[in-house]
Amino acid sequence: MIDYPVEEKTHKGGANVHYIGVDHHKQYSYLTVLDEDGSMVKEGRVLNIQSEVKKYLEVAGEGSEAVIEAGRSTYTMLELLEELEMGVKIAHPRGGANDCPCSD
Repeated sequence: MIDYPVEEKTHKGGANVHYIGVDHHKQYSYLTVLDEDGSMVKEGRVLNIQSEVKKYLEVAGEGSEAVIEAGRSTYTMLELLEELEMGVKIAHPRGGANDCPCSD
């Protein structure tokens, strides 16, 4: 058996990168935060107010990556997550994050 070194994804502060799933709605979003192993760190419903989302995602840190399902108000959440220095992908409701031409 070959023992390969583990490559950790980290942000500037040295903490592990987290992955965030965002189910964005008009007034609330449901956020799920996973660690690099795919284990759930946090999940819950958050009011779509910048300070509330920022507070909720403090556990994730800069450099984390998020996926948002495409919808009418997707870009509002996208801009907020980008302000928090997170990578963001937009997923088509019928496919994955790589299926949407607007995802980047």
